[in-house]
Amino acid sequence: MVKRLRGITDGVGTGVAAGSLKAICLKDLYNGQCFGPLIVGSKKLKALKLFMCSDDWDKLLEVIADKVMSLVEIHLERLQMSDCDLTAISNYLDL
Repeated sequence: MVKRLRGITDGVGTGVAAGSLKAICLKDLYNGQCFGPLIVGSKKLKALKLFMCSDDWDKLLEVIADKVMSLVEIHLERLQMSDCDLTAISNYLDL
């Protein structure tokens, strides 16, 4: 779980650990999209939980739907959603 991290602007790379991550939880982040490469690179990811993460998630949720085939749970709380976000989530195959 990553919580209340401020000041990060560069993307967080996948690294070696991404291959074994099964759950990612991001909470109260201003720039949570920086974790996009890590989320997309986590091929065994089963659960994604986003709590109070601001900014635009449209493009990232679309990419996640295309690249992360193992996702079976997505939990969104206090996240501003657009029609694009809902469309992307509806395309997840195994939710």
